[in-house]
Amino acid sequence: MEEQTDNIDAAQNNSSNNESLLSQLVYRYQHINELTLGNLKRGEYLFSTPFELNDGNEGYPKLVLHGDKEAYLRFSYWVLCGCADSLYRLSAQEVSESSEKFNRISYKVSQLSSKRPLLVEHFKELLKSAIDDLGFNGEPMLCALIAKLEKYLLDLLLTDINKRYSTLSFSKSATNPTMWGHYADADKGMVIVHETENNKVEVELPVPTFLRMSSVNEKIDGGYEIKGLGTSNKGELSLEQVSYRKNRPQINLFHWFSNKFFFSESEYHYNYPESFRASQQPKDHEKFSAILNRP
Repeated sequence: MEEQTDNIDAAQNNSSNNESLLSQLVYRYQHINELTLGNLKRGEYLFSTPFELNDGNEGYPKLVLHGDKEAYLRFSYWVLCGCADSLYRLSAQEVSESSEKFNRISYKVSQLSSKRPLLVEHFKELLKSAIDDLGFNGEPMLCALIAKLEKYLLDLLLTDINKRYSTLSFSKSATNPTMWGHYADADKGMVIVHETENNKVEVELPVPTFLRMSSVNEKIDGGYEIKGLGTSNKGELSLEQVSYRKNRPQINLFHWFSNKFFFSESEYHYNYPESFRASQQPKDHEKFSAILNRP
């Protein structure tokens, strides 16, 4: 069940399943002050990151782990190494010993895992079971890692989200009393009108990034002649319909962090398993060695 609103967002990272808004007017409710008048004069808007949303529950996702045993293996080893690195300054000998221990724990986690989705807050219980089975229970470092694990993952995720996403909201109505009250200084503000086409808003980028062609001419003897090839400051943002769902959005941390998992040169493949859906090649960790041997 979804409750539709008359708001739409311009998002800097968008999905392709948007309802087409074609050509229409959209409206931005504003207070009248030095900041908003300055932005209007310069043709600027300030986008908001998830950290800056005024409702603590807005966009807060449900975090799950959902994948095969290989995904659990890679994820467990990566998160143990990263969490330890954030808590301790280990010597080379301690790094080597910890790496071997994390390796064994990760394989045990993968053996105990199932294909059913696991809430991230329950992952530490799975980790505890693996540690107990291996006889490592009671070790101070592992106890500290388990206590900090959930916060470590959440901090990493929120940092990533705030780097990747920001939003700017518009309305499809200029005469909504609630919007005038909340966002236009209790009816003392203003509404800025924008015209959109094909669900897009044109923007000027601070850095030339996009490759553009001013013209492409077909030659008489075949082939094409390209003129005006270069960069441009022009860009487009998509408008997305805002909706409120009964259930929170869900993020599979295996998919989100898969580009950070460890793959060593001695392993038999460099390709990600299909279930990871990674978009980038893995990066080497600064301190901990990758998984080298399968027990």
